[in-house]
Amino acid sequence: MSSNSSAKGRFHFSEYMEHTFMGYFTQYKTPKFVLIHTVQFSVLLRIIQIIIITYSTLYLLVYQKGYQKHVTTVISSVTLKVKGVGQVEMPQNKTIIMDVADYVIPPLENNAIFVMTNFVQTNQRRSTCAESWCPPEDAESSSMFIQGSLNFTIFIKTFIEFPLFGVKNKNMVDNLKQCVFDPIHNKDCPVFTIDYMLNQAENDSTERDLMLRYGGVINIKIHWDCDLDRSIKLCKPEYTFTRLDVPFHEKPFSAGYNFRYTSTWKQNEEHFRILTKAYGLRFIITISGNAGKFSFITLTLNIGSLIGIFGIATFVSDIIVFHVSKRAGVYRSYVFEKVQLKTSLDGMKDHSKLRVEKNEDQLLNDTSNMDK
Repeated sequence: MSSNSSAKGRFHFSEYMEHTFMGYFTQYKTPKFVLIHTVQFSVLLRIIQIIIITYSTLYLLVYQKGYQKHVTTVISSVTLKVKGVGQVEMPQNKTIIMDVADYVIPPLENNAIFVMTNFVQTNQRRSTCAESWCPPEDAESSSMFIQGSLNFTIFIKTFIEFPLFGVKNKNMVDNLKQCVFDPIHNKDCPVFTIDYMLNQAENDSTERDLMLRYGGVINIKIHWDCDLDRSIKLCKPEYTFTRLDVPFHEKPFSAGYNFRYTSTWKQNEEHFRILTKAYGLRFIITISGNAGKFSFITLTLNIGSLIGIFGIATFVSDIIVFHVSKRAGVYRSYVFEKVQLKTSLDGMKDHSKLRVEKNEDQLLNDTSNMDK
């Protein structure tokens, strides 16, 4: 009996594979449209369509400017100039006046600038001590804090170009006068105080004080978002200030920002130098941009994409109608229908089926005789 079942199963599987293979080349599917008179599904479809068309029109086309061609490739140049005078209180009630040449080290960098706010100096002479310069640096000696450093100003002069559109711009208005940046009253001024940038980069007052004494790193990000369908003069940069070094309260392995430099001279055949350990704020400039201009090709492509998105409404409604609703089976019976047309291939298939059935009966008889 088991032999009869296994033989019959093999023939059924063989017949199924043959039917599937023949059907792949002999059957054609086409969509069938069925009009269903129902208020709830019609309202559902219209609501989804309204949501999609509202999102597509207001957000994608209008807010995101889907009618424009956008580029983010920007060529930029930046120049930084510091102004301000500070003073350092020395022993014996002496005061040292320091200007830009004293506290901006080095005097020129690419897209960066260092402003010294605190330092330790050691007068040394070349000798035979272990470090060849005596006396060695004393880390415990009192540092010299530059008072008034928060009032120093940095003039950020920036030029940009979007090469694809051949458009250039700068962050200075035509009638620029002596000014200091204010986010409300003077937001077109490219002159910033150290105090304003430090407050924007760090909210904690204790951390700000430590940054002035032991140094820190601040990133000045300048972003240009230009709508080239309007005048290029209306394109203004946005300034963002963020702290890059690790906060002191996290107790990092190397806190703050500092470095050493020397001033060396020779007198009476002896070599002397002043070793300075400088603490301060290092400002790094990064510039990014995005420019958009009307493009008929871009508009056409985006409209085509939105039409494709619009089909989501029908897709979602079909899922609900044919798989979730109570009468889903009834609706499916009207949509999916088989049409059988007699062709020469069908005749071959029927003949093949008849031959398979005869072979199956013959095999079952032979198997039955063997069991006896």
